[in-house]
Amino acid sequence: MPHYDSVACVAMIGAYSLDRNLAEAKHVFDAMSYKDIRAWSAIVAAYSQNGHLSYSKKLFDEIHEPNVYSWTTLLQGYAENGCEEVAIELFQEMDLSGVEPDEVTFLGLLTALCQVGKLEDCLIQFASMSERGLRPSSEHYCCMVDALGRSGQVGEAERIINLLKRSPDSGALEGRDAAWFTLLGACRSQGDVHLGVRAAANATTSYKNHQKLYRLLHNLYAGS
Repeated sequence: MPHYDSVACVAMIGAYSLDRNLAEAKHVFDAMSYKDIRAWSAIVAAYSQNGHLSYSKKLFDEIHEPNVYSWTTLLQGYAENGCEEVAIELFQEMDLSGVEPDEVTFLGLLTALCQVGKLEDCLIQFASMSERGLRPSSEHYCCMVDALGRSGQVGEAERIINLLKRSPDSGALEGRDAAWFTLLGACRSQGDVHLGVRAAANATTSYKNHQKLYRLLHNLYAGS
């Protein structure tokens, strides 16, 4: 294998991962004469994102001093592959290790908490972002809308969406559209037609998949 610098190797590992060609990703990694934290994080991401969680954790455990990206990569892998409880435990381990989580870490954590229905923990962790000096993005707000909607608190979910109007996040407008759509789905589950119609009206302003939105609105009426 020709000699490539670390940046090129990390890019190659990422590209092979997207193609699900883990054998070549590992070959590039093994051929590196010096493996920095970016390389280790990239190979952990390659295996975790493709569902090979045990091997991903084995590689992670070989990292001498994991940084926030390494921890987050592993946490997201578990959260996205149906192992939410493990992802939550990893966040706790990361916190205890002294590595400060960032916004991406919190998104993975909130997603995991939402999926397992831990609304109170979700609310606590969302609030703790500001205490840590982190600014929630539209994606964090959308996750909270999903968590509240799943628990039946659709009114509170609407309040969260309205907070996005004051968000300086450049993706706030698009985030509100996605959040309204999420809320519409929750209203269908809860049978709240009045709020569901309002959510649909707000979502139609720029939500691209109108067919899906109208189908959900039709189902809302049909179930009432």
